[in-house]
Amino acid sequence: MKIVIINQHPYDLLGGSEIQCNNIATHLTRMGHHVVYLAVNGAKNSYDTSYSVIPIKKLNPFHLYNLLKNIQPDLIYWRYNKIQLLTSAIISKLIKSRFVYSMSHVRDSQIWVGDGQTIFAQVGWYRGVRIRSVLYDILSFLPLKGAINYSAIPLFVDGVVSLNVDYLKDMPVKKKIAIHNSMPKDAIEFHWPKPYVTWVANVKYRKNPEKFLQLAQALSGTGVDFLMVGSIQDVSYNHLITAGEQNPNFHFLGPKSPSEVNGILKNALFLVHTCDPEGFGNNFIQAWLQGKPTISLYFDPEGIIEREKIGYLSGTFSRLVEQTRFLIENEAERITMGQKAQTFALENFDAETNVGKLEVFLKEIVYGSEKK
Repeated sequence: MKIVIINQHPYDLLGGSEIQCNNIATHLTRMGHHVVYLAVNGAKNSYDTSYSVIPIKKLNPFHLYNLLKNIQPDLIYWRYNKIQLLTSAIISKLIKSRFVYSMSHVRDSQIWVGDGQTIFAQVGWYRGVRIRSVLYDILSFLPLKGAINYSAIPLFVDGVVSLNVDYLKDMPVKKKIAIHNSMPKDAIEFHWPKPYVTWVANVKYRKNPEKFLQLAQALSGTGVDFLMVGSIQDVSYNHLITAGEQNPNFHFLGPKSPSEVNGILKNALFLVHTCDPEGFGNNFIQAWLQGKPTISLYFDPEGIIEREKIGYLSGTFSRLVEQTRFLIENEAERITMGQKAQTFALENFDAETNVGKLEVFLKEIVYGSEKK
């Protein structure tokens, strides 16, 4: 098949969906498919990949139409949320290409929710109130824009893929499937002089990084360090870079590659997750593959953490503090949870297996179910 993947590229922006699209493109190319990756907002002159990458500055409808008409793909794999989804899905029909909508976030499954974060930058603080957060929420929930783009799904989308099975139930299409994300297991060695707990994500509003700093402050007497890994994407969090000066057990390490993150997680006591409900965080998968339990403040994807007994879902900050302290002090429990986590991860998040499932699904979309 000739497949076009549309999303930002991890060489331009290292985010969860971008990492997954690179993984999918690489494996589909190995399977013998012709993959072209349209890198939205691409800034590189060249991309060192096994598949073709074409950077596109903006999703201009006329430019996208001409580009896709030139490529003539059998299928377009869209993983750029609902941003210009309707226009792009219509274009796919004009060039007689199949269109698969892949969801990376809970917002992708909701009708009356837009993508405000893409059209409003950070503002900062005013008299203790994060002004940006108020505007962010207003713009993120623009009902009309979200509904217009969502209308593409029943009208023009041929199939839906979700990284989380919970988001599929109300999708108004016949062909839909849940396929988990996958992450590499290779780890770059990392050493730290003290036992430590890790937090991994891009640093922005909906990841609630301030909760991890507060956790470090609350557990300053435990002899354990709290390491924050991620790229700051919200300038109001720049203070975290130097927060360790007042909080000696807190250390901001900045952005790291997936292999570096794996090395950090490999020697961590466990992962703490403070993000709002989203898609299915790669950081969960990375921690589990390294045999580490996870304590999540707000989000348990598919109920896996509690069902498989591989960590805790806290729900409140006080319980987060309590459960973090418990796991710090109870090595046997950490090891048992970590072993269960690794077993579960190896069975459910293997890249070859999951991209194989995707390949079968895409072939059904293009050729019909009779051709596998």
